[in-house]
Amino acid sequence: MIFSPFRWPLHLPLAGVGCLLSALISQTAIAQDSGAAEVSSTASIPGEAKTLPQGVFRLRALHTAARSGSGFSASGQAEDGGWKAALDFGALVVEYGFRPGISLQFVAPAVFRAERSLDGLKFKSSSLYAQVYEEKLKQLVDKLVSSKLCADVASCRSAIADKSTSFPFTTVVLDTGETLELKTAVPIKSVLGALVENSAVPQSGRTGRGDIELGALVAIADPQVGFVQHWGVNVSLGLGLRMPTGLFEDVPAAQRPTGRGSWDLGVRANVDKVFSESLVLSWQNQSELTLLAGKKRRTSLLDNTQLNTADPNAEGGDGKSNVGSFRRDTMRQVGFVKLALGGEMLHHGLSLFIFNAAFRYDFDSPGSVDGQSLGSETSLMSAQVGITLDGLRKSLPLQLDVDYSLPVTGKNIASAPSVLTTALKVYLKH
Repeated sequence: MIFSPFRWPLHLPLAGVGCLLSALISQTAIAQDSGAAEVSSTASIPGEAKTLPQGVFRLRALHTAARSGSGFSASGQAEDGGWKAALDFGALVVEYGFRPGISLQFVAPAVFRAERSLDGLKFKSSSLYAQVYEEKLKQLVDKLVSSKLCADVASCRSAIADKSTSFPFTTVVLDTGETLELKTAVPIKSVLGALVENSAVPQSGRTGRGDIELGALVAIADPQVGFVQHWGVNVSLGLGLRMPTGLFEDVPAAQRPTGRGSWDLGVRANVDKVFSESLVLSWQNQSELTLLAGKKRRTSLLDNTQLNTADPNAEGGDGKSNVGSFRRDTMRQVGFVKLALGGEMLHHGLSLFIFNAAFRYDFDSPGSVDGQSLGSETSLMSAQVGITLDGLRKSLPLQLDVDYSLPVTGKNIASAPSVLTTALKVYLKH
């Protein structure tokens, strides 16, 4: 699966597109000889650590459909915060056996659909609402105290908690420099609630190109092409670069961007334990870090479907630019443990099929703009099952993968997805 699951919808949407070196070299079944590539039925499930034979291309056309409802709170409890989403992604992946033990990869992803909706009543009863409400309450209290409209923080909080307390003025300048018009008879608590709800209302996201990725995979331990040939496990290391070619900088918070915004470096480790020709246990982990920061335009606090056009340097504003430097301050860790099983181990009539079961994990950061955090770190664990129709076993250079995953647990995930991924793979000999 190339695309990562949904992320924190109230902040910069990070579900974002792109895992570096995605699905690199998962199944190699073309033998090398001086003529056309020949199919080896015993090499259809060698694991994740294998590289392509020299001169062999693998073309992949992928489609991912992600649908979500409930998410996970900061404490890891499952909860329905009212979020619904329907996302569809695609990608063209080109892989090439550059030389024995070295494969190259190019990934061109795209977003076809990015729809989201919110049930306001469910959202108001969620832990996410309480968290965002507290953030905005703190901002307002600080502003009231600094403006000497409250004696201190404690008395200000106490007054706001009283649902009958209203504003003693008709306007307030927000951090963005925008002016919030108020009715003096409206309780402060009600105004705060409206601000939180307005900041959460989603809008259909952007579609189009994603972040292009380039990568390479090198066999470290492999009986045929590795630097080490006697470890008893296959090991490979990959290095990749994700370029911010997707839409990100000018996308307001209500929408999901098609890219992740920064230049990211990825390092991938693959380890396979081959128990037999039809049974392989694989582990893969990818570490991603921001190599070069990107740019992010500020979203309006009055309307999260629009970018801010007010002057933050105006009196009452926070003085920060409407265009900030965006980066992720922690390293993302994403990977899985997978067991692949040849169908012939179950029944001779299933020899054209490969079955797999996997446990996936993703630990990510929402990032920061000019050093100001955009939210809490997230985690998501999912269970996956899949099946491959393997034409390689009949000397046809085609494979069709179908994988389905469901969320198991996580933290700070407002909308956790179930994901259906299909991939058609074609092998060509150069």
